[in-house]
Amino acid sequence: MELPGPEAFKPFNGEFPDVTIRHETDMSISLYRELHRRVGEPCGWFEWWNWPDDKIAVELADPSWRFYVARRGDALVGFYELFRYGENAEAELEKFGLIPEEIGRGLGKYMLTHAVREAFALGARRIILSTYDHDHPHAIPNYLARGFVVVRTEEDEVKS
Repeated sequence: MELPGPEAFKPFNGEFPDVTIRHETDMSISLYRELHRRVGEPCGWFEWWNWPDDKIAVELADPSWRFYVARRGDALVGFYELFRYGENAEAELEKFGLIPEEIGRGLGKYMLTHAVREAFALGARRIILSTYDHDHPHAIPNYLARGFVVVRTEEDEVKS
């Protein structure tokens, strides 16, 4: 999916005054792992679970990656990752999700609006993302409602 430019963006106008979304400039490996497990387990995000610490450390240190964590007070509620491409004015919303207890309250719309605004503030003119059949059923409707369009679909082979 892609959001072809700022003119296509349809922000969510609701508010969550008790939720803060912050760019984590010093994310720890343990927080990275906790977020991927709590948010990713229901979605089948198992790929990152067994990454060695040194591989995670390389990703966390890469200036092309930006990590954002949503909290209600001190409690984690979700996160997203933006990957900024060099000079071609693109950003990829690499991972995006909420812990299961937060799904269904509109927070995903709010967080996606935050992510898109951040990507545009960083100079992106186009935002891309991938979604999968095992993502939450609200994911694609949320992306479409914010102005994203489907640019390609693929069938994954099931490997035994």
